[in-house]
Amino acid sequence: MPPGDAFHVLVERLTAGDAAAAEELVVAFEPDIRRFIHFRLTDPRVREVCDTLDVFQSVLGKFLGRLRAGTLRFDHPAKLRGYLRDLAEYKIRDLVADLPKEQQFPEGSAGPYDPAGGSSCDPGKIVENADVLALVRRRLAADERYLFDQYRLGRSWPELAAELGKKPDALRKQLAYAIDKASRALGLRDDADE
Repeated sequence: MPPGDAFHVLVERLTAGDAAAAEELVVAFEPDIRRFIHFRLTDPRVREVCDTLDVFQSVLGKFLGRLRAGTLRFDHPAKLRGYLRDLAEYKIRDLVADLPKEQQFPEGSAGPYDPAGGSSCDPGKIVENADVLALVRRRLAADERYLFDQYRLGRSWPELAAELGKKPDALRKQLAYAIDKASRALGLRDDADE
């Protein structure tokens, strides 16, 4: 994205809550930030429960929230890119630090994973930004939307699994796949980032 008037207009539109501006931001910055995340998301315990898209969506949500609150100013795309990378770095550190005790096992060894353990990487919790949430949610099928909405309301994976007659981990993976598919359809993700 070139510096100058177009960048300043984009930032103003983002500050005002323009969803189309959020899409433009994603198109401009997502590939670079996802690549950055990919090379830093090395802990296998974290990779087990979230991927680069999860971290990127969390970063985007935090950035847009702070921008709309008026606490951020950017005069050049490079400064914004650096800020997004910093947010991603902090998010990855937090994910490692916040692993539940039962998941803190030596690298390379198999350890327990409870999909209802409240990880901050759960697909329904990662997509916190209202603009991104609305874009992705519209792309989900009716059953996926139900699962997504119920999980966002605080229902646990085991509770949803009991209701739907499925395994908790299968539901978590189903939702993660649905969000991934919707993100690809929206151009928020591409195969090169894997």
